[in-house]
Amino acid sequence: MVKLALSRKYPFLSLTDIGLRRQVDRLRVENDDLRARIVSAQQEKAVAQQQSEQLRKEKERLRLRVASLKQAAEAERKVHELLQAKIQALREENEELGKEGARG
Repeated sequence: MVKLALSRKYPFLSLTDIGLRRQVDRLRVENDDLRARIVSAQQEKAVAQQQSEQLRKEKERLRLRVASLKQAAEAERKVHELLQAKIQALREENEELGKEGARG
């Protein structure tokens, strides 16, 4: 913005009016600066919200993965218990057969 000498442009203005005009001009510049900062902050907010949404989706994906792994671990634990019970039963049967073989 080109500033002309206000007294030449508006000869009817008093020095007080010229001071007020300068204050108004400074306030306009400050207002423009604040508007630019608001736009920048809004853009940063949009980026932060987008990142937050991506992180939320990733968290949900990981939560589902953990739940799936827990279910798989529980199923494997049950299979392990069944196999241990089967092994124990076979050992007992083997012991009984060994005792019968020793008797007979």
